[in-house]
Amino acid sequence: MNALAYCPANKVTQAVLEEHFPLAQLLSPKLHSSRGDKGQDADRALPDMVRKMLGDAIATSPSTIATLLDWSKSGSPDSKPLDKMALHVFLQCARVSVNLCDASILAHAPDSLLQIQKAPQVPLSLLALAISNISFGLLTPYQVLPQIKEGPLVPVSLLALIKEGPLIKEGPLVTLSLMALAALVEGVAGKRGVQVGASSSPTPAQAALAPNRQTDDVIKRLLGMLQLSGGNDITLGYAAAAAIAAYLRIYVNPHGPPPKALNHSGGPAPPAAVRPPAVPPPADLLSVAKLSAIQRMLKIGLFDGVVNLVHALLSYGAGSDASTAAIQAGLGDCLSSFLTMGWGQSRQAAALMELSPKGLQTLLLGMHLAAQPDAQGSKTLLLGMHLEAQPDAQGSKLLEGDAPLVSLLGLLNERHLNALSAWPSTSGGGRVGVFHLIYFTLDLVQLPLNSVVGHEGQESLAAPVGYQETLLREGSMQLLVTALDTLDGDELVLPVNLMSRLVLSSTSFAYEFVQVGGLHPACIQRLLRDSNTPGVLVDTLLVVSQLARISKESFNTYEAISKASIYPTIKKLLSNDDPGVRARVCNLLGNMCRHSGYFYGALDRHLLIMPLIEKCADPDKSTRKFACFAIGNAGFHNSTLYEALRPAIPPLVQLLKDEEDKTRANAAGALGNLVRNSNQLCGELIQAGALKALLDTALTPERPPSIKGAAPGSDGGSPVKIALFSLGNMCAHKECRDALLQLGVLDMVQRLSGSTDATTLKYLTRIRNKLAQAGVPGV
Repeated sequence: MNALAYCPANKVTQAVLEEHFPLAQLLSPKLHSSRGDKGQDADRALPDMVRKMLGDAIATSPSTIATLLDWSKSGSPDSKPLDKMALHVFLQCARVSVNLCDASILAHAPDSLLQIQKAPQVPLSLLALAISNISFGLLTPYQVLPQIKEGPLVPVSLLALIKEGPLIKEGPLVTLSLMALAALVEGVAGKRGVQVGASSSPTPAQAALAPNRQTDDVIKRLLGMLQLSGGNDITLGYAAAAAIAAYLRIYVNPHGPPPKALNHSGGPAPPAAVRPPAVPPPADLLSVAKLSAIQRMLKIGLFDGVVNLVHALLSYGAGSDASTAAIQAGLGDCLSSFLTMGWGQSRQAAALMELSPKGLQTLLLGMHLAAQPDAQGSKTLLLGMHLEAQPDAQGSKLLEGDAPLVSLLGLLNERHLNALSAWPSTSGGGRVGVFHLIYFTLDLVQLPLNSVVGHEGQESLAAPVGYQETLLREGSMQLLVTALDTLDGDELVLPVNLMSRLVLSSTSFAYEFVQVGGLHPACIQRLLRDSNTPGVLVDTLLVVSQLARISKESFNTYEAISKASIYPTIKKLLSNDDPGVRARVCNLLGNMCRHSGYFYGALDRHLLIMPLIEKCADPDKSTRKFACFAIGNAGFHNSTLYEALRPAIPPLVQLLKDEEDKTRANAAGALGNLVRNSNQLCGELIQAGALKALLDTALTPERPPSIKGAAPGSDGGSPVKIALFSLGNMCAHKECRDALLQLGVLDMVQRLSGSTDATTLKYLTRIRNKLAQAGVPGV
């Protein structure tokens, strides 16, 4: 009920707000107070547990439900407020007891709560008088009715339609009735239907609420209250909005919600059940007058009911009449604007503080629906920074500044997450509530970030102007790393993916990741647990690999990676079932050896060389490619690992015949690096046929490029060019040089001398010079 209570910020109410919903604790002026957060009550989840037990017990007794419904209509000021007590039982218990919701709907609770009765008849002779008095504001429908006593009869409902007002009494009790109705219908709407093979059917309670003329009439009656009012009835419109939103959930999904769509693992989703189409809402709801009323309610004060209603309209999907009407009425912009304006000392800030955890989640989901490209688009909802405010095709205005993004990131503040964690899970808090907040927030944040293929097939970002700068300035990496502490398993997929994309896109984000403790052993080892999903493992490996790749004197990441103590972990991951994980481990090892021999000793001590060599025979082509890359770098800087790399020679020779040009090039380069620093492995190379295989590779015509428009071998991965360079390395050692002369290296040089490729000619000259320096005649 607190989510609908009008509570303006003032000296009297401020203390109450500060100890209210989790978001209020973040927005409170006492943000830096030393006082501990309180979450909710000291007993936390106990009240909801009691409510659920009570609701489930009442659900088994139809007579008790009937009595409560009677009491909800029969209370009087002269006796105990049984009506109010009964309504509170429905409201509080229905929020946590689906069984009570089902049983109450089947007991015709909506009729009782709306006090629906057969409309009496009125004399037609007095209808004109009624219309005149009401239209000029001289009387209300309730003042006119007692005067109508005779004449041809017409339905009283016509009088209500004149002012679009309900035929039920106003006041706090009506608001409470509508809130109870919303809770009951919401409970039924949120329950999945009965699954029968590839289709689903509604539960009995869902069938009782199936969209029809009667439910349309209920929504129309509620629409009459969908307006701002003053005095004690300020909450009536918001309660009506909540009830309408609950009914629309049935309209959108007549058989209950579909299975969870958050497929974190990236694997194939289960077959979708055949679901009935959404039922359009009553046309009255999409009228300009009603949508304008909703917009005004969003601007003046935002509570759960109105947010739920806007989300319900957008849930019909882009292109639908409901969603299009809501977007054109500016409701998508209103959601974003309200979240933005709530971060200040304004009336909107007070209203935002009254948004429950579930309401906040719905707000974020509504923004996500509005930000879809085929709806309003993220440009109007999230990307106002550095853009001139102007109307878009749908009449909404771009939000000025970077406030939407800043507001979203603010939701991930540690204070807010702690308060939300302490909030009962049945009311949108706890671990699940924290996960949903993080997921929905980051899902919005990453919408404008477009991935493009970059170095070595890795993804980088094409972000709008100013977007990444704002993310960096607002400490997004710190928020991401902190949020990881509250998540586990599949929950890590989205935040780790966004973290990876940011690190790969900019050295600044990479630096921030290291500075905020992203490479702390406890953090990075938890992300690299082999029980994590392949998506989490691959993205984490990409982060560490990128840090190793960009290491330089001004930003030395090698020491931080070494202190992360990931050697046993990555050794285990070399045998992971997922080929993408194995490939990225090999790539990481290659980048760790890219700039120096810093890690050579550690790789040897932790016995990582032999498992790496074994990956040369991996069934996955990417794993084989990166294994060659890593072995080549492990022999590049010095000969420390030559003996450990000796077993790599036969598989490298085999990979000179691999289907992938890049793999063949990496294998040729690795063989050349094994003689770069000494002649220690010359005998093994000759015995394994490496020299003959390199000569054959050099004489093999270049394959057509895999990328249209690219020249053969222009990407630096040409097996021919790399083989020529490696043969030049071998010509520096007598044992290899003599073997090459016997194998016809001079003939190979002669045959390729007619090439027009500058790099090929350069490497042929290098071979001639090596031979000439050794005194080989006829060069």
